[in-house]
Amino acid sequence: MCCIVALEAIHANGVVYRGLSPDTLLVSQDGVVILSNFQHARQNPEGNFTICGTPEYLAPEVVQQQGHGLTADFWTLGVVLYELFTDSTPFQAPNELDVYAKICRHKLNGLKDLEGTTDNLKEAGKGGALAWIEKLVDPNAEKRLGGSNGESARKAAGSWIGASEWKKFENKFFMDEAANQLRNKISAGDGLMASEYKGKSDWCEGW
Repeated sequence: MCCIVALEAIHANGVVYRGLSPDTLLVSQDGVVILSNFQHARQNPEGNFTICGTPEYLAPEVVQQQGHGLTADFWTLGVVLYELFTDSTPFQAPNELDVYAKICRHKLNGLKDLEGTTDNLKEAGKGGALAWIEKLVDPNAEKRLGGSNGESARKAAGSWIGASEWKKFENKFFMDEAANQLRNKISAGDGLMASEYKGKSDWCEGW
């Protein structure tokens, strides 16, 4: 849920994240998942051709350099969710080229047949999780959740995540409390703020 809300926010500003993986997710003290590390993010919603990100999480259009956009982030979200249920990514392989081959050969609704798909995910599928993840890793970027011809990721999650859960993120008290937590941490000097830079600034003049 937190990832979808975060992706919706940056996508609304035309930013494709291109870096979602367990390594870039942080969990706050109150259990909120936060996106970190925007080194691959770009403010261009479509037509990006650079291969960047962690190989096992890349969408097929990224691997094939066909031009990727915002829906590439939703593919990656599907891979992350699969990993959370099974402890492995669906396209894991001994070397990078084999990883890319598995990604490009993936067919719609093919996750349930993959070796390594555990009973945890198949059991969760009864509640809609598996079907939702399958839509996230649709090889067709346009029909993928969030695509021009697809459903919204939030709406499609309805059978698995109750509507009342989403309302927590629309609660002003929740957002104000999150801001207070951050301010308190900074004022307490918990190492969240970098020390002030005192070196010469000639190297970045004109930026």
